Amino acid sequence: FLHRARSMTRRACCVMPLNSGLTQVAISGIVAFSCPGFFNALSGLGGAGSENASANAPANVALYVTFAVFGYFGGMFFNLYGPRVLMSCGGVTYAIYAACAYINGSGYLGSSPAAVTASKTLFVLAGALLGFGAALFWTAQGAMMIAYAPEHRKGFYIGMFWFVFNLGGFMGGILQFVLNYRAIEADAAAQSNALSYFVFVATMLAGSLTAAIFVIPDPCHGKVIREDGTEIKKEEVGNKSVRQEIMDVVEGAKSKDMQLLFLLFFGTNFFLTYVFNCFNGVMFNIRTRGLNSAIYFLSQ
Repeated sequence: FLHRARSMTRRACCVMPLNSGLTQVAISGIVAFSCPGFFNALSGLGGAGSENASANAPANVALYVTFAVFGYFGGMFFNLYGPRVLMSCGGVTYAIYAACAYINGSGYLGSSPAAVTASKTLFVLAGALLGFGAALFWTAQGAMMIAYAPEHRKGFYIGMFWFVFNLGGFMGGILQFVLNYRAIEADAAAQSNALSYFVFVATMLAGSLTAAIFVIPDPCHGKVIREDGTEIKKEEVGNKSVRQEIMDVVEGAKSKDMQLLFLLFFGTNFFLTYVFNCFNGVMFNIRTRGLNSAIYFLSQ
């Protein structure tokens, strides 16, 4: 039996070795499944699973402001620390956000005005931290997905990643539906129970640990090989200063084609606050909110 297991392991490693570009992109998909995928499921509940979305709105403002700002610095951090550090550290910030969402929604710090204020402040700070972590995470993921794919296979790599990533939102929504299925009393049905938050935090930490163990820290010098046998070159995964990153963004924004896409960029995200917080978070109980979130990300 042991001999057969070792033989199967050797064959699997020959078919899809760890340093294969395809394997590395698949691993990044699994990490995204666990971290931003489950974050999407939590956001899809409305109010991050809480009965009251009043703290979730400023937390998301802090998140996306810091995300937008530190996105310009992502290339610099990638050049300094590589994809392993960026993906694993970025993944941890998703877990911190989910834990703070539980603290805020559950009244863990107490019900006094000072405790409520402290809970909301903690949640907003967690949102700001997640914005920084998400900038690191998505910079590393984008560099890996584009640089590790052979030119004629980029579409497949992108599709594979987004399929696995959105499965995280679907599975997270199903978990919220299942874990809160018996929450039919008015108080219990208003927000996610503690177990569902703990499962989400554990899944996000597992995703971060997966990145820390299996993502190759430096893909250059033959350490990551594409499917066609070519090596990854330093200039293909980014070697720009923050100043150059900002200049490239400004130059790209001057393009007429890019300007025509701005309305689509705005339209694909602007409505989410209403759909998640003002519709799903208000019109349904927690188990149905989980099911709605799962169906949304399944269709996506």
